[in-house]
Amino acid sequence: MMMRATHSIRAIATHLGRAPSTVSREIARHTVDPIKGYDAGLAGYRARLTRHRPRQRPKLHPDGELF
Repeated sequence: MMMRATHSIRAIATHLGRAPSTVSREIARHTVDPIKGYDAGLAGYRARLTRHRPRQRPKLHPDGELF
């Protein structure tokens, strides 16, 4: 919304309480079409796709003494 109102990246970062570099990277990473601009819904979807997953393996072996 602030991008459409032509606010600067620094103004957006100040409003969100984040570093300007963080906002800049987010916009660059999730802007697919320069004409349409940044889409928060698409950004959330893409972030969920690329999110790192924790290991699914348990730390203790199920048949071990400590388990």
